[in-house]
Amino acid sequence: MLRFIARQPILDRYERVYGYELHFRPQGGEAWPPILSPITADQASEAPGAEWFDEITEGTLAFIKCPRQALLEGRPAVLPHDNVVLEVQSTQEPDLEVLKACQELKDAGFLIALENFHGGWEDPLANLAGIIKLDVTALTERAQWLLMRQFRAKGTIFIADKVENRTQSQSAIQQGFSYLHGNFYLKPQP
Repeated sequence: MLRFIARQPILDRYERVYGYELHFRPQGGEAWPPILSPITADQASEAPGAEWFDEITEGTLAFIKCPRQALLEGRPAVLPHDNVVLEVQSTQEPDLEVLKACQELKDAGFLIALENFHGGWEDPLANLAGIIKLDVTALTERAQWLLMRQFRAKGTIFIADKVENRTQSQSAIQQGFSYLHGNFYLKPQP
């Protein structure tokens, strides 16, 4: 079976790779990676181990989107927790089931990243997240600064997301973001 994996780097302020956001594309409509889609016990034993992630990410972190259903069923638990960051969407209000699942994964050693965070009702989930990705195109610099100020004291790492050009990358660095994610690095700098 062929599996297609794309990776997009998450860079530090010096443009060194911190990790890769992995994007999985199945062949023939099959959901993949198997650990995030419904699987049998036999398939779980064949789930990729740390060696697989090291090969794809070159020893850095693998950022993997974790859908609600996969969270609730505990499917990410078979992943190597020291290599994987579980990305949780913050597009809808988290219920007690999602909060409990995230807490259990955090207690098991996983790092939780919260995507598309805007503050407000998402705060209970943000309190569990070790990483918060802020969309720099959706929030003003003042709103970004206020959110960073609120959660940075708890040790939260911030990633500037959807950074599309060098101006945005420099602004994000000045703003205090630890890491950058987007296509800015694809455009040569004169």
